[in-house]
Amino acid sequence: MNVLYALLHHLLGDFMRLRNCTEEAAIAEMEKITTTPLLLRKFNFGKYRGRSIGEIAATERGYLQWLLGQKLDSGENDENWIYTLRHYLTQ
Repeated sequence: MNVLYALLHHLLGDFMRLRNCTEEAAIAEMEKITTTPLLLRKFNFGKYRGRSIGEIAATERGYLQWLLGQKLDSGENDENWIYTLRHYLTQ
């Protein structure tokens, strides 16, 4: 048996038990989870490394706006950062 198949089968079983749902519902929910960007909580780079993004958003809003512009202009697929920055800038 393929290792990834075994892992998915195990996770699917756990998910079905936790959510008390059918296999079809569990698969649909798991697909939804994997297509939703992550809301990051801390900076993992630069001068704010290790600090809460929410904390920085409260005092350095201009930095978050600048960073969002950089992420959008870079052409890289950085959807988690874009999603996170938009989230904190709209609060």
